[in-house]
Amino acid sequence: YSLRVRPSDAPDPTAISNISQASAEDSNGNSISSNDAVTFEQPGIQVDESIVSAVSNGDGTFNVTYSVLVSNTGTESLNSVVVEGSPNSELIASAKAVVSDVSITATTAGATGSAAGYDLAGQANILNAGVMPAGSTIELQFVLLVQASDASDASNILHEVVASGTDGTTAVSDDASAIFEGSDVRIAKAITASADNGDGSYDVVYEITVENTGTASVNNVVVIDQPNANLQSALNNVVSDVIVIANSGVGSVNAGSVNAGNLATKASMAAGDSFSLSYTLRLIPANATDASDIANQALVNAEDLAGAALQDRSDDGANPVGDNGVGGNQDPTVFQTASIGIAKDISVIENGDGSYNLSYTILVQNTGSEVLNTVSVVDKPSANLVAATTAIVSDVQLVSGTASPATYAGTGDRTIATAANLAPADSFSLAYTLRVVPANAIDSSPITNQAEAIAKDPLGADLSDLSDAGASPTGNNGDGGTDDPTVFGASSIHASKAVSSVVDNGDGSYLVSYELRVQNTGTTALSSLRMIDTPSANLLEAIESIGAYTITGGSGTATAGSYPNLIASGSLQPNQDVIVTGSLLVIPSNATDASLLNNQVEVRGTDPDNLTVTDL
Repeated sequence: YSLRVRPSDAPDPTAISNISQASAEDSNGNSISSNDAVTFEQPGIQVDESIVSAVSNGDGTFNVTYSVLVSNTGTESLNSVVVEGSPNSELIASAKAVVSDVSITATTAGATGSAAGYDLAGQANILNAGVMPAGSTIELQFVLLVQASDASDASNILHEVVASGTDGTTAVSDDASAIFEGSDVRIAKAITASADNGDGSYDVVYEITVENTGTASVNNVVVIDQPNANLQSALNNVVSDVIVIANSGVGSVNAGSVNAGNLATKASMAAGDSFSLSYTLRLIPANATDASDIANQALVNAEDLAGAALQDRSDDGANPVGDNGVGGNQDPTVFQTASIGIAKDISVIENGDGSYNLSYTILVQNTGSEVLNTVSVVDKPSANLVAATTAIVSDVQLVSGTASPATYAGTGDRTIATAANLAPADSFSLAYTLRVVPANAIDSSPITNQAEAIAKDPLGADLSDLSDAGASPTGNNGDGGTDDPTVFGASSIHASKAVSSVVDNGDGSYLVSYELRVQNTGTTALSSLRMIDTPSANLLEAIESIGAYTITGGSGTATAGSYPNLIASGSLQPNQDVIVTGSLLVIPSNATDASLLNNQVEVRGTDPDNLTVTDL
C-alpha cells in the first residue's frame, strides 16, 4: 500500500516510522506474534517567494518588499543550504537600488545560515552555509527600489529563487518566483520656452507628460490644470490652446482646453504608455499679487483594473518619474524671469508767449518675477529738447515708491534716480517740469524725450528697458511699439504787430507804417494760414486811405489778400514765419477818441488734426 507523507507536519520528522505486527496461534492453541518497524527517511527542501508589500513613492518608483521562506520538508538534517536569487532582465532594468539588504528575519527549530547581499546586476546567492534540521525554516527579506517604467515589459518584472542543500548523501533543491504588480500613473509639467514680448508680457510654453508607470493598464485618464491665483491674475490670454504633441500606445488622446480646466482625457493606457500635451499662455507678471509665485500644476486622475482611484500632481520638469533633480516629486511649475519696464508720460501747459511747461512723469516697475538690484533711471532728452529747454521749472522729485532722485541737468543723458532693489511688481515714479521754447530747437517738430531703466537680476546679469510713451510700463500704451519716445506735440501760432514808422504830413494826417509777423510756434505743420487786420472803431474812423500790404519776408509760404485779409492762404512748418508790411493814412481828428487809435491782427492756421489755432 502507499501513503502520502508530509514530514513537516510531524512533531518529530526524524521519527516517522511504521510498525507491522503479525500474530497467530500454533497447533497447540498458543498465540505467537512477530513485528518489524520501518522508519521513513527522505531529505527534502521547499522554497516559497512572495511580495509582501509594494509602496509607491509618488515618483513612479515603488519600495518592493520580497520575502523568501526556506523549509526543510524532509526527515534529515540539511547542510550547505544555499539560496540563489535570480532577477530576470526586466527586474535588472527596473531595480534602481537596494533599499534594505537581505536579512534573516526568522528561523525555527535551530536552523542557521548567513544572509548575503543582493546583487542588482544579476544572479547571486542571498543565503549561504545554511544548516537546517528536519522541520526547520529560515525566512529572508529584502527591499528593492523598482521603477517599472524602465522595464521593456513592465508586466513581467520577476525575481526567482533556488534553494538547495544536502543530507550528506543526497542533494535536494526547489525553486519559486514572484512577479511584481503595481498600478501607478505619474505626471510632469515643464516650461519649455518663454518669449519676452518687450512690453512686460511673456509667451510661456507649458508641456505636460503623463505616463503609466505601473505594471498594468489604467483606465479613464483625465488631466486637469490647476494654476494658482497669481497665475490666474497674470494671465492675459491663451496664445495657443492644448494640443497633443506625443502619444504612445493604443488609443487617441482627446485634447481639452485651458479655459475649461480639463486639458485631456484618454480611455486607457497600457503599462509604459505615455502622452504629452502643450499649450502657450501670455503672462503679465506685474498683474499678479505675488509675481514671484506664478505657479502652475496639473493633476492626473485614473483608475486601476479593479476600479480603484489613482492620482498624481505634476512635478516641475519633463520627467514624470523621479523628482527632476530638485525638490520633491510634486513641485509646482513656477514661471521665473527677470525684467524691468519703464514708461514716460507728458502733460503740457502753453504759456502764451511761445513757451510751454512740459511736466514729465516716469514710472519704473519690476515687470518680472525676481528681485532686481542696483536700479537706476537715465534720462535721455533729444538734442532738440536740450536746445528748446530754457528752464527747469521743477526738478526731479519722487512721487511714489522708494528711490533716491537726483537733479536734472538738461544737457544730455543723466542718471536722475537710483534704488537699491525693486521687488517683483513693485514700482516707483518720478516727476519733473521743463520750460521749452520750440522755436529754439534745431528742428522743433521732433522734440522727444526718453528714459532708460537699468538693473541687475539676482545673478548679476544686466537688464534694461527704454521708456514707452504713456503711463504704463507694460503693453504699448495703446499706440505704436513698446519703446516709443515721449513726443512733445503742440499746435500753436503767434502774431506780432509793430508800428515801424510814422510820417507827419503837416496837414493833420499821418502815414503810419506797420510790420506784421506770424510764426508757427508749435511742433506741427499749419495750413490754411490767414492774417486778418482788426483795427479798433476809433482807428476805422481815422483811416483816410489804406496803403498796399505785401508779403516782404519770412521762411513760410503765403499768398497776400486784400485788406483786411492780409494773408489769404499759406502754410507754416514748425518755427517758420511770414512777414507782412503795409501802411495806413490816418487823420486822428476824425476819430471819436483820438487817444484810442489801436490796431491788432488776428492769425489763424489749421493743424494736422484739422483743429484751428489762433492768436491776436
